[in-house]
Amino acid sequence: ENQSTTMDSLEITLKWSKKVFPMTIQFGDSGRSFKEQVQRLTNVPMDRQKLLCSKKKGSIHWKGSLTDDFIFAIPDDVKPATHSSIVTLIGSAEAAIHAPKTKTHFVEDMTQEELQAVEDATEQAAMADAVGMISAIQLPAHHRNDGKQETYQYNRLVTGLPQKYIEDLLKQRKRKQEQQENYEMMDQLAMSMGLELRRAYVNDIAVRHRDGTLISALDDGHVQLWRHGQMEHDVIHGGGDGGIDSVVALSTPAGSRLSFATAGRGTYKLWSEDAEELGTVRTPVPGVTPVSMVQVPLPQSDDNNMICLAASFKVVHQSNPSQFHLVPQNEEQRQRRAAAEAQEAARQQIMAKMTSSVQVLYGAADGTSPLQSHLLTSHNERAAPITCVASFSTKRNGNNTSFVVAGDQEGYLQIWEARVEKQNGNDVVNFTLQSTFQLRSEEGSALSIVCVEPLEVGDGQPARLAVSTAPNGRSRPPTAAGSHVLVPMTRAVHLLDFGTQGESLSIPSSTHSLTGHTKDAVICMRSLPNGGLLTGGGKLDATVQLWSAAQLSANNNNAMEVDDTEGTTPSNETETQQLSKSSQTISTLGYVFALEVLPDRMEGSSQFAIAGARYNTLKIIL
Repeated sequence: ENQSTTMDSLEITLKWSKKVFPMTIQFGDSGRSFKEQVQRLTNVPMDRQKLLCSKKKGSIHWKGSLTDDFIFAIPDDVKPATHSSIVTLIGSAEAAIHAPKTKTHFVEDMTQEELQAVEDATEQAAMADAVGMISAIQLPAHHRNDGKQETYQYNRLVTGLPQKYIEDLLKQRKRKQEQQENYEMMDQLAMSMGLELRRAYVNDIAVRHRDGTLISALDDGHVQLWRHGQMEHDVIHGGGDGGIDSVVALSTPAGSRLSFATAGRGTYKLWSEDAEELGTVRTPVPGVTPVSMVQVPLPQSDDNNMICLAASFKVVHQSNPSQFHLVPQNEEQRQRRAAAEAQEAARQQIMAKMTSSVQVLYGAADGTSPLQSHLLTSHNERAAPITCVASFSTKRNGNNTSFVVAGDQEGYLQIWEARVEKQNGNDVVNFTLQSTFQLRSEEGSALSIVCVEPLEVGDGQPARLAVSTAPNGRSRPPTAAGSHVLVPMTRAVHLLDFGTQGESLSIPSSTHSLTGHTKDAVICMRSLPNGGLLTGGGKLDATVQLWSAAQLSANNNNAMEVDDTEGTTPSNETETQQLSKSSQTISTLGYVFALEVLPDRMEGSSQFAIAGARYNTLKIIL
């Protein structure tokens, strides 16, 4: 008893793993103070300590793990042990997890603005090492590690190469482009978009240069927007039966709601960037629908921000051959039938007249006011139906001047100049007929215009047009008086050079005839950013050919006329140069209805991909 009252401390042996530590504890101390000593000795945090002490007669002990409120004391009825108590420590010496210094933000608690800011910052950091930003087929730079090694299905509508493989192809093409002057496609299918078994065909495609979105128009009325390897929107151009014949990505100033326009089903429709319908314009008369729609590039200024569209027409109303099947039985029925026949004949005559006209729509580029309509008609009452419409701009007398060109079934080309003028304080677009001429074959066969494509030219260079022609079934061309341009063949693509521009647009000269598509006429063309030209042949030809800028150069006097049976002979410098072999045949695309260039949006890049509308899908190649 005297021993217990004079003893004020206890020797303890602490065992931890294979280590042993001697410790001294004062009677009356708590379990928490003992744990603090253990932490200082072993670096095991208090919340990770499990201290065990087996029960021995005459020694300190506790049940289970030591608690903070335990008091070290020897009961009065127990004699203190002469040996030290053994305590076992279980716990890890790892540092404890501390609360974060900055507050954690969960995705569920973030606003759309905060989420977008994080996404933009992540993408910006990843863009430093990324290659290419062809938005239709490439994902954002921080989402390109798809872990794939071969072509796979992105989703139910899109199949394509892995994102890293697309980057590798762009790197390879860039190296080849730096090593040699001529630019060739790799002819590698990068992505296929759309359902192979869909019944609707893709009639036309366009690229929105603001963000690289690819827009497709189908013949069942659907309009689809594709970006980052997926379909972002699928909307219907309503208003009637039939399909969508044309789609145009609008070039509008920043802040404008207008994004693209579609034509078909007897109406034009304007759409926002999110595929929201903003406006509808109907054709002047029923029974026709707009086709071959283009945007006319008007000069823009602080006082003038306008858009202008131009399109031709095709007849969709067909007379019912059975409506006059019954024979009139009396005079009243004969009069009703005669009136109905006259009405139908007048309707057919009006629709036929519309097919030889061009409708122009213009208005404010911000989309706040309805578009105004104007018809461009031919002075020739017997004018043939227009087959295609195109637009181009060139510098004349130091100023940018815009033109609309229309080709018809008789081989005529009509060119109007577009000018923005003030009338009663309002901006209006007036058109003046500048030139009318006919393409005639040197061999005496009649031809028709299939499609027209302006060529990329530098500042100060004369305007150039690529015009595809085909036989129109007549034995000789029309004998109507007027200016004409002789071309060597009826089925070819002819390059027309308008020379130095004065006060009025001159009659062009034919500089080249591209005869590489031997089995069918060229039905679609697209000029390339590097000055080249893509041509797509009809169903019997089913090839897409690339003509390099060097081949199409107006200063290329070393062109050779290639003939497999007669060898090669130099073409006369003053004559049209005939080129029968393109620089490259794109075998991957085959027969396509429309072609489009998908530019690389990375700063300083000259790379691009090619999209082709092939039946019910979009094929994109590098």
